[in-house]
This record gives sequence, structure tokens and C-alpha cells, in this order.
Amino acid sequence: MKREQSFIDVMRGDTAQKQMPPEGGIEEQQPAVTSGGGTNGNDNMKDTHLADAHGHDWESIEDYLCEPAQPEEFEQLDTEVRRQVAQVIRNAHDPLVTITRFAYLKETAGKRHDVTWTKLCEVLANPDEYASKENMPLLKFSKLPRNSRTAGTVPENMTAVVGDYDDGLVTVDEAVERLSTAGISAAVYTTARHRPDSPRWRVVAQLASPVTPDEYAEYLDLVNGALGGILAGESWETSRSYFYGKVRGVEYRFERVTGLPIDILAVDGVDWAPIGKPGEAAKTATTERTSPALDEDRDFERAITLSKVTDRTLHDLEFALEAIKDRAVARGPWNETFLAMVCFKGTEHDERARSLIEGWSQTHGLNWCVKEPDDTKWDRENARDITYTSIFKWADEHDEKCGVLKTGESWRAKAKAAWGEKTAPVLGANVVPYTEFTSSMEPPSYVWHRVLQKGCLYALTAKWGHGKTAVMITVAMHVATGRELGGHQVKRQRVLYLCGENPADVQLRTTAAALKFGMEPSELAGQIFFTRRPFALDNDVELKRFVKEASAFGPFGMAVIDTGPAHSSAEEENDNREMHKLAMAMRDLMEPLGNPATVALMHPTKEATRDNLQPRGGGAFSGSIDGELCAWQERGQVEFFHRTKFRGPGFEPMRFELERFELPGMEDNFGEPVVTVLAVESDNDDPAPIGRKPLTGAVGVAYRALDAALGDMKTSRMLDAAFAGEASNALNCPAPEAAVHVDDWRAMAYDMGISDGDGEAKKKAFKRAREKLIADSMVKVWKDMCWLRGAA
Repeated sequence: MKREQSFIDVMRGDTAQKQMPPEGGIEEQQPAVTSGGGTNGNDNMKDTHLADAHGHDWESIEDYLCEPAQPEEFEQLDTEVRRQVAQVIRNAHDPLVTITRFAYLKETAGKRHDVTWTKLCEVLANPDEYASKENMPLLKFSKLPRNSRTAGTVPENMTAVVGDYDDGLVTVDEAVERLSTAGISAAVYTTARHRPDSPRWRVVAQLASPVTPDEYAEYLDLVNGALGGILAGESWETSRSYFYGKVRGVEYRFERVTGLPIDILAVDGVDWAPIGKPGEAAKTATTERTSPALDEDRDFERAITLSKVTDRTLHDLEFALEAIKDRAVARGPWNETFLAMVCFKGTEHDERARSLIEGWSQTHGLNWCVKEPDDTKWDRENARDITYTSIFKWADEHDEKCGVLKTGESWRAKAKAAWGEKTAPVLGANVVPYTEFTSSMEPPSYVWHRVLQKGCLYALTAKWGHGKTAVMITVAMHVATGRELGGHQVKRQRVLYLCGENPADVQLRTTAAALKFGMEPSELAGQIFFTRRPFALDNDVELKRFVKEASAFGPFGMAVIDTGPAHSSAEEENDNREMHKLAMAMRDLMEPLGNPATVALMHPTKEATRDNLQPRGGGAFSGSIDGELCAWQERGQVEFFHRTKFRGPGFEPMRFELERFELPGMEDNFGEPVVTVLAVESDNDDPAPIGRKPLTGAVGVAYRALDAALGDMKTSRMLDAAFAGEASNALNCPAPEAAVHVDDWRAMAYDMGISDGDGEAKKKAFKRAREKLIADSMVKVWKDMCWLRGAA
């Protein structure tokens, strides 16, 4: 500063201090452009640490050491000082909120404004009207680098706490009442999908000063706790932008709640517990356990998580920690990361885990990290609810923000590559000689001979109304009692039946099945168990809790999941990744329950026919299971069979009849008998599969010719055991005792008039008919020996 410059010039100078916005107004911030083309909003600031929370750049103390004001300047100086003091007082009561506005959905370059809380509420209370949500502008309650929201951009700070409610049950008035009771200063306004009978709204809670993105979640947890834990999970995403405005024809409401900013309340302490993001472990306002039962559940969940730890886990943690090295800078995130590693304390991985966190702290931490030696803290701390899995989550979130989550630059890709290099020299241990490889071989353990193996995961796919539930209840009841079914022996095993879609219907059917098949309650007691309600198998917490409860009644030999989608958190059955995740969760269910033969009832793809009954989820799901079972129903007859993918020699199709059964002594509320439907073995011995069109022309002649040749002692040939075994393995289905050579089949077809033409015409007609029957799986052929599929 030049010494001849007056104090009034300093107070008014554009180079020294930003002009304050008029009371209640909005100031648009335009970043200064440096000679290098970059932005620098603090080029003229003499002492950056004196900048206040809203970005006002006060001079250093040396700037005020200038000549006294002249008498003629004093009145002007006094007016200016009074104006600025009044502005400071106004800001203390009505602090500024930095927002970034984007004119439309796809705009990435926004404009930043400093707006008072009062003015922000006025804008939200009286929004412009738009034809649709897509036409509305968006707000980010944060300060962004270069005012840009391009992919991977991390906000510099967060200036308000924002949460969305989409469940359609809690009204705006109820939300206002809860916030008011908590004393939180906030604004609540309805969103574009709001309806009077299905409320959708957004809460914007006031902050006294900006917070970092890492601190943001803590204050959102407090707001969510005050509201009863009802906010949507996406509210915790600091990268989100929010539409604001009114959609034409949609009711719009705004309510302002008076109180204190949430960060001020947090300093004073609150009398409610914070509630985190849905699906994450609940947070409490105290470190004490809420109950012995909850303590036991948490210990069990932690034990399950730690039981999956391998050397690869610790290897991956090293790379995940490197990805989140910024968490070592601030004490709060550092301490949280430290406690996540403490879960290894007292385990076989104790020493290595401690070494990892010590090295990470010393490399990336500040002086305060060194002041509290990690080994001393390690000895003092005990395992908490948080585990190492949180470190993986933070590292994924970091990579997502940086836009490298699914690239070769992600921490997971780097860890995988390093692991491959690390293990490459010892791959020789993976190769063993024949004798060692076969010495541990165990024969298949069948629950239902040739149909269901223990330890295998099957999908039973059928259209709605095609009897998949009826068939599996019949199978489950026969396994529970050890009764033969479909000509195949059954080993008596405990059965677990997961009722997902209609437990009341399963109650009726199982009661009717016990009466129909003459199964006494004493015969079923302790043998078959049911669930009362569905749960998400692909949710780790829910799966672990269920396993803990169910394993007390095991081990089980068979499990039925009715249906797979009813036990999934996925919103779309055709999502391959979600269905693969579900299949893996089913396998996680099997092992702790005794590796039962597990059958998941699945829905088929769109426009499925008998010959392409594949479960939804495509190859991602089908490739994760051991066998594809199918059910196809026509006119009350259900054919139960398997597709090509099936572990073991396979079985011939079985038939069941859907039989109406009237429960004796039971009436509905109209006094009518209660009727349900059961699957009962059929005595129909027609070998043609259900659902086939009648065989006509040359195909029909060829089919009847093979059937006749099999029944003719002159052409039917007995198969030796070696040939039958070879055919069974090659075709993945049982081979019959007898078959017909293709030449004998052709001769029989010629005799039955497969074509009226000459020899060449007959040859072509037989060739086309044979290929059609083989393609439709009605005829099996191995080394020129042929038989009907139903002849085995």
C-alpha cells in the first residue's frame, strides 16, 4: 500500500476488499483470470488465513497502519465504518450461502452466487413455473472449482445440508414438525414427483459456515436422525445437483423452519441419535452398546466379515489406503480409518494390519499423527462396528469422484495387477500329479437320485401359472420324508423353504400335500422349515442375520428359494450384474447351512417357449449355477425336465398333474370349501414332450419308425455298460438299455412310407426328419445308435 493513500481509499478500494452485497441480495462471483489463463480469486489478498468462511478477503494488519484521516474526511469515514459494521452484524444473524446455479440439466459450467439464507428461502418459496422437470434449472449448495460440475469434480466445500425424501408416506407438515422439535433452521419444499397422496420433498438445512465434503455426511446424519431416518440414500452423494422450480400442474409447497444451523447445534450437543445412509451400520450418539442382543449381532457380523480375510485382502488394503491418503490429513477421517483397521486386532492378521496403518500414518499424516504413536493407540483401542470393508468403500468413492473407478488407474486394477505379479512365481504349487489330484475325489451325494445333488445350485424356470411352486412343494415334502418320487430314490433330509412371494399360499399347499400324500405331522416335525417373510439375500447384513437364525435348525439337505427375485434387492431382473450378485449370494447362503441342494424358482425371459426356458439375468446368472431345471404346463399336465446345462448324467423328463385339492373341514368367509392346487405324479406314459406340436409328415413317420424299431427284437440292440456310460457322459443324459442302429431306423422309415418319391427323395426326407428330431431333443444319437429321449 502506498503511504500517501488515505484510509477512506483503503475502505473503498476495489483492490483491497470485495463489496458486500446489498442486504438480502445475491452477489454473483466472477473468478479473476490470470495471465496464464487460470483463475485466482485471491490475487489481491495479503494474508489468506484471514479470509472468513464466506470468502470475504480482509487485509492484513499492516494495511491499516497509514496516516490518520483528515478532518474533512472524518464524516465520510464514520459513515463507511458504520455501514460495514452493520453488514457484519447482519451476516452474523443471516449468514451467506454459496450456491452454484446451472441453467439446465446438461450444462456443466455454472454461475456462483453468495446469497443470504433469507433470500435463498424467498427464492425457493416463490419459484418460476416450468413445463416439466427436465426444463428446470439446478442448484449445487457448494463451491466448485471453476464453477464446473464435470465428471470427477470434487466440491471445495458444502454450504448447506440437503436431503431428499421419496417414500411417499411422511408429509411436509410432519417433516416440519420434526425439524422444529429438533430446533434445526431449514427449508422444506416439494419436488417434481410430489403428489398430495404420495409426498416427495427436499430439506435444505442451514449451516453457519461451510464444511468439507468429508464432514458433510456427519451433519446429514444428524438431520436424518432428527427426521427419523427417512432420507433417500442418494442424499449422501456430495456430487449431486438439485432441480428447483415448480412443474406446471403439480402442487408446490414451501415451508421455512426457524431454529439454529445444524453445525451450531452439533457443537452444543443434540438429544437424538444420528442416522447414517440406508444400508450402513447405524450410528449412535454414545459409544455404549444399546443392548446385549445388538452387541451379539454386531460381534457375529464382524466375525463373519473377518472370517473371509485372506492374504489377498491385506494386499488390497495396502492399495486402498494409498488411494485415500488424503484421509490422513484431518484428524477425524484419520481416526475413523484407524478404527477400521483395529478390527484385525487379536486376529492372525494383527501384526500386518498394524504395520499397514503405521506406515500409512507416518507417510501421509501431519505432525499430530506422530504425536500419538500408533502402536500405543492400537493397544488402547478395541474393535468397533466399523471394519476394513469401509476402507474399500472409501477408496471406491474416491476413484468414482476422480472418474477412474472402472479404469486401469483405479486402486482395484492396480492391486489386481500387483497381486498377479506377486503370485506368478509360486503358480507351480497349482499343478499336481494325477494321483494327488484324484486322491481327494468324492462321489456325488444325491438328495433326489440323478436329479438333485447336495452342494449344487439349480434354477427352476417356468412361466407364471406353470406349476413351479406346486412341483417344488411336492419335491420338498418327499425329501423331508424320504419317499421315492418320479421313479428316483430320495434320501431323507431336512428341508428349508424360503417363502418370498406368498407364504399364505405355501401354508395351504403344504397342509394339503401332507393330507394328499399321507404324511403324518410326526413324520414332518423337525424335517421341514419355512420362512415367514422374504429378505434380501444379496444384502450382506440381512444374509448374515438369516444364516445365524437358520443354521440353528440345520444342517439342511435341500433348500428352496421361492422365488429368487423375491429375495433380491435388485430393481430389475434382467440386470445381468444384479442377477450374478444374487447367484453368488445364494452360494454364500449354502455353505453355512450344510451345502444343501438349492433350487431357486426363477422367471423366464420374455416370450419364452418350452425349448428356451432360461432364467432372467442371461448368462451371468446361468453361468453361476450348476443346473437349469424347467417346468412347462399344458392342460393341467406339467413336464419337469432339465436343459443342456446340468451337472451329472441327468434324468428323463417327469410328468405331474395339477390336481385341485379340497381341504377337509376348512371353509372361507363365504362358507365355501378351501381349495388349492397340488402337483401329483402323472400316470401318462406318452414319450412325446408336453408342449410339442403334433408330429406330421416325414417327421411323424420317422418318430413312429424309431419307436417301432425299438420295439422290434430284430432291430433293437442291447447296449453294454461301457457304451452306455460313454453315451451318458457325452450327451449329459442317461443312456437306455437298448437302441437302434441308424441304418435299421432308416429302413423302417422307408417301409412306413416316409416319402412317395424314389430312393434319393426318401434319403433326403429321412435325413431332414432325423435332424429335426435330434434338434428338438426328441431323439438321442451316439455313434450311429439311436433312441427316443423317453426310452431311457
